[in-house]
Amino acid sequence: MKIRAKMQVVEVRTTAYGSETVSLQAVGGGTPEDNTFSKATPVAKLEMTIDNPDAQGILKAGKHFYVDFTRVIEKASMACILAGLLGLAGTLALPAQGQNVALAWNPSPTTNLVTYKLYASTNALIATNLGAATTNVACGTNLTCTVTPAIAGDWWFAVTAVDTNGIESLPSNILPVEVPAAPGNLRTVIVQYSYTLTNFVDAVYLKFRFP
Repeated sequence: MKIRAKMQVVEVRTTAYGSETVSLQAVGGGTPEDNTFSKATPVAKLEMTIDNPDAQGILKAGKHFYVDFTRVIEKASMACILAGLLGLAGTLALPAQGQNVALAWNPSPTTNLVTYKLYASTNALIATNLGAATTNVACGTNLTCTVTPAIAGDWWFAVTAVDTNGIESLPSNILPVEVPAAPGNLRTVIVQYSYTLTNFVDAVYLKFRFP
């Protein structure tokens, strides 16, 4: 949500350091628009110091300006907690590689959520390296998501929340998991066994399966 005020520059001062100090106050009555703004914000004062030379001289005494306020969503307040694996009571057990892994997390408190983003990586994840994750999945507003580890080994999982302004929260707690390797392929080995009967030799073929 944005809040807009209409203000008038009442004073511009140049400091000894070359900065520009600008004082503004809410507009009073006058034009129909000024009356509308004055009714909503009858009293307001704002003072700021401008060091950027390119911005100095723009706010001139007596001029009117719109001042917009947009709320900053604190990333920490949007962070959601990765709860653990579905159906496993929060344990870190996982199916073998190549099978689906279902994860769940607690909802973010933000009211303008667009999507949760699940990060999965074969490298340790921290808040500053999510962009280097092996994969990331936009999960919508669902509180669950399923991924398929491509290889066995150590994996790290984390979830963030993204709001309508495109602001992405800090990640949830990082969940490290060791994905076990799938069992080796079974091999069929043919063993020939011969034995002698009274009038002929009969060859019998037996098949055994070895892990």
